[in-house]
Amino acid sequence: MSQVLELSKPIDAYGEEVTTLELKEPTSGDIIKLGHPLNINPDQSWSFRTNVIAGYIAKLGAIPMKSVEQLSPSDFNTASVMVASFFME
Repeated sequence: MSQVLELSKPIDAYGEEVTTLELKEPTSGDIIKLGHPLNINPDQSWSFRTNVIAGYIAKLGAIPMKSVEQLSPSDFNTASVMVASFFME
């Protein structure tokens, strides 16, 4: 299962303009390498681990971290929610 994000602002990845980002479902290997993208608190509230989320966007979207850094704040936030949704079923 993958999720597709239509970017509000294009980014450059590997010398090409990217207008959509497809995030593939993570594997347990990804979790072992990157860590869990959420902090889960004793009261069951949670927050993003932004640096870990950025790693997942790069890995699952098959783009370099330099490209992740080009995402608009709204696109980064939307992609963060998409990554988190893989862990909240």
